[in-house]
Amino acid sequence: MGKERPVTMCGIAGILNTHNAAVSEPLLDEMTRSLAHRGPDGSGIEIRGPVGFGHRRLSIIDPAGGRQPMFNEDGRVWVTFNGEIYNYRELRAELQGKGHRFVSNSDTETIVHAYEEWGERCVEMFRGMFAFAVADHREGKIFLARDHFGIKPLYYLQEDGVFGFASEVQALRKLPGIPWSLDLTAMDQYLWLQYIPAPRTAFEQIRKLPPAHRMTIHFDGRSTGPEQYWELQFRPDYNRSEQDWVEALDEAMADSVRAHLVSDVPFGAFLSGGVDSSLILAYMTRTLNRSVKAFSIGFEEPEFNETPYARFAAERWGADHHIEIVKPDALAILPDLVRCYGDLFGDSSAIPTYYVSQVARRNVPMVLSGDGADELFAGYWSHGDWLNSFQQDRSIRPSLAHWLSFINYADTGRRLSLWRDEYRDVCPAPQETFERAYATARPFSPCHKAQFLDVKTYMTYDILTKVDIASMMHGLEVRPPFVDVKVAELAASIPEQFGIGKNLRGEWERKLLLKKVGEKYFPPEFLHRPKMGFAIPLTKWFAPSGHLHDILRQRLTGSGSTLLEFFNPTAMQELIAANATGPLWLLLFCEEWLRQNRQTPQPAAITRTPEIRSEPLRIRILYDVEGWAWWHRAHRIREGMSSCIRVDIHQMDEPFDHEPYDFVMIFDPYLTDRVAGVPAVKLIVGCSCPKFLDHAEALLQSHRCIGGVVNSREMYNLATTKEKLFCCQNGVDTELFRPPRRRPPKLVGCWIGNSDSAGNKGLDLITAACREAGAELIVLDRNAAKGTAGLMSQEEVRDRFYHKASFYLCASEWEGTPNPALEALACGLPVISTRVGNMPELIVDGHNGYLVNRTVAAIAEAIRKLAAADRPAMARNARASVENGWSWQQQAAKYEAMFLKLSETAAVKKRASFTNEMGEELFRRGDLNGALSLFSRAIEIDQECAEAWNNLGVICSHHGDTAKALTYLSTALTMAPENGTYVVNTSQVLRAAGRHEEARNLCAGFLNARPNDHAVRSHLESVAAS
Repeated sequence: MGKERPVTMCGIAGILNTHNAAVSEPLLDEMTRSLAHRGPDGSGIEIRGPVGFGHRRLSIIDPAGGRQPMFNEDGRVWVTFNGEIYNYRELRAELQGKGHRFVSNSDTETIVHAYEEWGERCVEMFRGMFAFAVADHREGKIFLARDHFGIKPLYYLQEDGVFGFASEVQALRKLPGIPWSLDLTAMDQYLWLQYIPAPRTAFEQIRKLPPAHRMTIHFDGRSTGPEQYWELQFRPDYNRSEQDWVEALDEAMADSVRAHLVSDVPFGAFLSGGVDSSLILAYMTRTLNRSVKAFSIGFEEPEFNETPYARFAAERWGADHHIEIVKPDALAILPDLVRCYGDLFGDSSAIPTYYVSQVARRNVPMVLSGDGADELFAGYWSHGDWLNSFQQDRSIRPSLAHWLSFINYADTGRRLSLWRDEYRDVCPAPQETFERAYATARPFSPCHKAQFLDVKTYMTYDILTKVDIASMMHGLEVRPPFVDVKVAELAASIPEQFGIGKNLRGEWERKLLLKKVGEKYFPPEFLHRPKMGFAIPLTKWFAPSGHLHDILRQRLTGSGSTLLEFFNPTAMQELIAANATGPLWLLLFCEEWLRQNRQTPQPAAITRTPEIRSEPLRIRILYDVEGWAWWHRAHRIREGMSSCIRVDIHQMDEPFDHEPYDFVMIFDPYLTDRVAGVPAVKLIVGCSCPKFLDHAEALLQSHRCIGGVVNSREMYNLATTKEKLFCCQNGVDTELFRPPRRRPPKLVGCWIGNSDSAGNKGLDLITAACREAGAELIVLDRNAAKGTAGLMSQEEVRDRFYHKASFYLCASEWEGTPNPALEALACGLPVISTRVGNMPELIVDGHNGYLVNRTVAAIAEAIRKLAAADRPAMARNARASVENGWSWQQQAAKYEAMFLKLSETAAVKKRASFTNEMGEELFRRGDLNGALSLFSRAIEIDQECAEAWNNLGVICSHHGDTAKALTYLSTALTMAPENGTYVVNTSQVLRAAGRHEEARNLCAGFLNARPNDHAVRSHLESVAAS
C-alpha cells in the first residue's frame, strides 16, 4: 500500500497555565503515563513555559519518525495527535505545491503544515479519525479539534488558571487543586441512556468536545468555541434507481476500506458474523488480494453465539480465522473498565468488545470493524418500531419525547422512583444534545430523523466510545470504514424507501440497500436473517439462579454500597426482583465508578448543572422600517453582544421559521399578531411608552410571552409584573453623535420626529414657543409617507440638524426614551423637555437642560433661561450626561443580561414541557400511574406548565375524581384561555358530572371570542346533538 510510515494511534494530554506559570514536568508526565495503555511503546513530552504537551505512542513501524509532539520548521507550532488522516497524501502534495517542506512521511506533520496554511479551517480538509491539539506560539493560543463523528475521544477542563485536555478522563483527574464535583444531572442522563452525551461528563469540571467541533484557548485564558465545523444533512436524491444506488454504495465502501488500509502494517478484522463486519472482511480481502486475519469470540449460550455465521463468512473469503469461546468474568474486569472509561458508561457490550480486542491484539496491532452501518443504513429495531408507531396510531406525530421512549434504558418514571427524595429534582435531566439534533432533523423524513439522531448520539457516545476505550485497553487500533465522511454523505442522500421497508410477512426489514450490495459477496439467506447484536447473557447471570445474583444484590443494596447515598434501596430491590438487566448493569457500573471516584484523589462534592449550551443563543429582532428607531436599536444591540449571543435582524413582515431561534423580540406589544406562530416560551415583547404598558403586562400575565422589556425606569416602576419585566433603556452611539467643532452663535432649536404623531409630539407647541422666545427652529420630519426627509443617514442627521442647532426640544405627551434627545445630548445640545419617559433621569434643570410643563409659555420661558445661561458649560454637561450610563455599549450589556436570564427561564419551561411530553407517552401506552408521576413532576419544575395541569385534569377524570379534574383544568384554562383543547377537556368533565349547561356555556363563551376554533365548535355541536 505504499511506503511504510509511522502509525499515530496514541493517547494525548496537555496543560496550559493561563496565569503564565511554568508547566510542571512531573505532573505532565503523570498525566501522560496514565494513558500508557493507549500507547505502550513510548512517550514524548514538550514544555515551553506555561504550555506543555504529552503523547503516548503505539509504535508499529518507524518509531523515530513518529515522535510526538511534532513541530514546524521554526518550532513555534506544535501538535499532539491521536488518530489517522486518510487523505494526508493528497494534502501533503497540495501543501508542498504551496511551498511547505516536509521532513517525515507522517500524517501528523501534515496537520502541522495544514494548520500553518489554513489556520483553524484546516480541520475541514481532513478525512479520517482524529483528536489533536496545536500549540501556536506565534499567536499565543491552543487549537483543539475532533473528527466528524467523534471516533477519537477528547476531554478538556477549564478552571481558574489552568486549561487541560486529554484522551481520557483519568488523565485530567491528575490535575491538582481542582474542586471536583459530581454532576448529578449527568448521572441522570447516564441512567436514562446508558451514556452521557457531550458536553457533559460525570464531573462538572470536565467536558467532552463534541464531534465535528473545534475550539481555541488563548494563552491568557480567553476561549472561543466549541464551534461546529461540519454537519451531516439527510437530503434524499430521487434521481437514481435502486441499482444506481447499489453501485454507488459499493464503490463508496470499496474506496473507504482502501483509505482505511492506508499502511502496510499487519491488519485484521473484527468478525462478529453479522452483515456489517462480514462485508468489511469481503472488501478487505478484495482490496489486499490476500487472506485477512479475522477475529471472533463466542459464548457457551447458543442464543448469544454468532460464531457459526462468522465461520461461514471467514471460509467464504479465505480468512485466517481466530475464534475463541470466552467465559467473561464481568466483575473481575469491571474495575479496569471503570478506570479506563473514566466517565459513567453502561453499555454492557463493552465486555465482549474487551475480550475480542484482547484476542485480536495477540496477533495484530490494528483491525477494521463494521461499526456505524446500523445508524447510517437504518439497521436498528428501534427504526422499525418508530415507523410502526405512526402507522398504528395516526394521531401520533414525530417528537423528541416520542423517540426517547424507544431508546431509554431506565425511563423517567423509573428514575424518579430510584433517586432519593433530596435528589429527585435532577430528573428528568435536560437533553441538550438530543434537542439540538432533533431541531436539525425536523425537516427529515421519519426514518431519517431516527437515523440522524442515532448518528449524533448513540453512535458517537455509545458505540464509538465503547470500541475506542475497550480496544485501547489492549493497545489495539480499531478503524470503522462505515464511519467515513464520504460514506455518510452518500448514505444521507439515499431515499428512505431504499433503506427500510416491509417484507412479505409485514415486518420491517432494515438495511435493505446495504444487503443488496452484500448480495454481491454473500448469499441472500446469510444476509436476510434476524439481527442478533453483540451482547452477553446478563439476564442469565443476574437471575436468582445466576452466579452474579448475590453479588449484584450486595453491591447495589448492601450496607457498603456507594449507591445508597443517591438511590432508594427499595427501588433497586424491585429492579433486582424483576431482573431488569439494563438498569441493573448501569447501577452496578455506577457503584464501582462511585467507589473509585467519590473519595479519590480527594472527596468530590455534589452538584446539579443547568442546561449546557455549546452554541450561542440565537435571537431574532424584528423592526418596522429600515433606518427608523427600531432598526437602529436592533443594530446597536447586536453590535454590543458578546460571542455567547448571535442576533439576526429582520423586517417584521418577513416570513420565518422560529425553530432555529431561542428568542424572537418585537418592540411593540400591539404587533404580536405579526409573530402569532412563535411559541410564548420564545417571545420577548418590548414596550416603548407608558401608553402601551397595560397591554404588554396583559401579554405577560396571560403567558403569551416569556418576558417583556421597557425602556424607561418610569414604566418599570409602574409595572405589576416586575418578575417577568426588564428595564433596558435606549442608548446612543457616542462615537457617531459627538459635538461639532463650532456652534452656531445664535439660538437655534431643533426637533426631530414623526409628524404623524404631531399631536402627541407637541410640534405645534414647540413651534409657537420658539416664535415667542425669538429662537429659530429647524425640523426633521421623519414621516416618509408625506415625502419628507425620513430615511437620511445618521451622519446626515447629525451634520444637518444637531450640529446646526444650539439646543433640542421635546414636548411629547408620552415617551419612553426619545432617541433624538439622547443623540442631541451626545452632540452637546442642552435639552428642553416635558417630564416624560426617562427624561427626568437624564435632564437636570440648569445643568444640561430644563424640564418643563407641556405649555407654550413654559417652553418659551425655558428657552429664555437657556439664552441667558452658560451655554458652553451646559453643552459639556449634556455630553457628559450620556457618556455615563447611556452609551449603547452599556445598554447592550443590559439586553445581554436579559437574554441570558430569560434563557434560564426558558430552559426550566422547556424541561417542564418535555417532562409533560414524556408523561403523555406513558399515558398513550396505558401507564396512568407513570403518567401521573411525570405530569406532577412537570408542575414541580414549572408551576406555569399549563399542559401538565390539563393532563393532570384528564388523568383525574379517568380516575373519577371530578372535583380535582375541574380544579386542574381550570388552572390550565386560566394560564391559556385561548386553548381550545383545554376547553373541550373541561366541557367533557362537566358533562360527565351532569353539568351540561355549564359545559355549553363554557364552549359558547369561548367561541364568541374565537369563532374560528373548529375543535370547540365541533364539540359544541356534538353536545347539542346529544
